[in-house]
Formats: sequence, structure tokens, C-alpha cells
Amino acid sequence: MNIRKVILSPWYLFRKCQAGLNIYKTCLLNYKFLPWKQACRFPIHVYGKLHLSGDSGKILIESEKLQAGMITFGANFSQFEATQGITLLDVSGVIRFQGYCRIGHKCTLSVQPSAEIFVGNGCRLSNGVKIKVYKYIEIQPFVAITSECQVFDTNFHYMRDTVTGLVQPLSKPVVIGRCSWVGNRTTIMKGSVLPPYTIVSSNSLVTRDYSNLGSYCIIGGMPAKLLKEHVTRVYEWDLYSKLDEHFAHSDEPYQTYTGTINEEEYIEKAYFH
Repeated sequence: MNIRKVILSPWYLFRKCQAGLNIYKTCLLNYKFLPWKQACRFPIHVYGKLHLSGDSGKILIESEKLQAGMITFGANFSQFEATQGITLLDVSGVIRFQGYCRIGHKCTLSVQPSAEIFVGNGCRLSNGVKIKVYKYIEIQPFVAITSECQVFDTNFHYMRDTVTGLVQPLSKPVVIGRCSWVGNRTTIMKGSVLPPYTIVSSNSLVTRDYSNLGSYCIIGGMPAKLLKEHVTRVYEWDLYSKLDEHFAHSDEPYQTYTGTINEEEYIEKAYFH
């Protein structure tokens, strides 16, 4: 979509403004942080109130195919609360988007100087998510971080061992593997690594590298530990309909297929097209 269609189409603007599009902040983010050829396509859309607390860094969109609104800030896509609150964005470091991304309202995304966050294609950050980056955070493609989660790569405060006198580094990188699902009100701390297709149960505290568990597992608790193996979310909406119909009349398990599939195409189709 080009600038002529975005700016001069009354119907386009009418629909977006009805949905809460903040035209001023949308223009500000696109033209302040993106090259002209990208900015004029308005790949970033801002909805509702957004406070830009730092602007000395960079926003990079590393996608060959740009579309208007492929990255959204402040849109309310939660089923559990009304639209309210302010989205906080601190671009003092580098934010790298690989493609489509949805960031809900009341989110905080703060990237400190010399720090970087990578956000893969098809990622979703629900309402109230807080991410603070002091060194490096990597969110791989098609990750969902649900409402009121926190992701930090730092302890914020140095701690001294009173016996040895040693002080550990303040920050360690965080990696969230592709197609992982992080349940609401979970906190992910520095040095955490989630393998692909990990499900984190709600209200968990993630504190370490879980790569040894492999993919398709559920972790949870404080601190999080392995709860179940060989589990994945259902994203095929045709199957979802069959499951809804079955469990409306029965409590017996429903037999599907075994093994795994490429879930990414289902996630992209369901949430971004």
C-alpha cells in the first residue's frame, strides 16, 4: 500500500480511525525511524495513546514485503478487557522487526542504549506486556506473549555474594523459541532460553536455559519446571470447530492425528491475514 492510498483514501482513514488509529503518532514513528521508501508505506500503525520516552535509537524492518499496518502498537485484541491505558515505547537502542507483529495496548517496550531486541515475523504481544532490554532479547517467529507478562534480560540491581564477594553480570541475553506460547502474568528473567514450541503456563517464573527439554513441552511454576512433554497447541481452525462441536456433547477425548505439523502457516493465516 502506498502513501497515496493511505493518505488520500477517505474510506481507509475512516475505517482505521474508527478502530482508534492515532494518525499523529503513526506518522511520527514511521517518518522518524524509517527510511523514506519504507515510511511512505506506513508499515507501523499506532492505536490509542502512545508515549515515546526515548528516540535516540533505531527501528529496523527487515522484510522484503512491506504492507501498511503490518506492525501495530496499542491495538486492543484482548477478549478480557476494554481499551484503556497508554502504550510506552522507549527506542534508545535497536528494535529489529522481521515482519508482521502485533503489540497490544498498555504495553511497555523499552530498549536501552547499546541494547537490541529482535522480534520475529508473526509475533503477538498482548495487552499489558512489559519488555525491558538492557543487552539482548530475541523473540523468534510466531511467538505469543499473552497479557501482563514481563520479559527482562536484567536483574536491574547488582547483587554481591557476602561469602565470596563476587558480583554477577547484571544482564544476560534472553531467547524465546519460535512458535512458543507464554501464558499470562508470566515473568521471564535474564539468561532464560525457551526451545521452540514451548508452552509456559500462567503465572510462571522462567529463570534458566530450558533447551535440554527439547520442543513441544509445557513448563510452569515458580521457578518453572517441566510439566508435560509431547504437547502442542491446536491452531487449525477447521479442527477447532470439530473440537468445539465434540466437547459440547461429550467429555471423552477426541482422536486426531499423531506427530507434528507446520503450525506457522496456520498462525499467520489466523492472526495476520
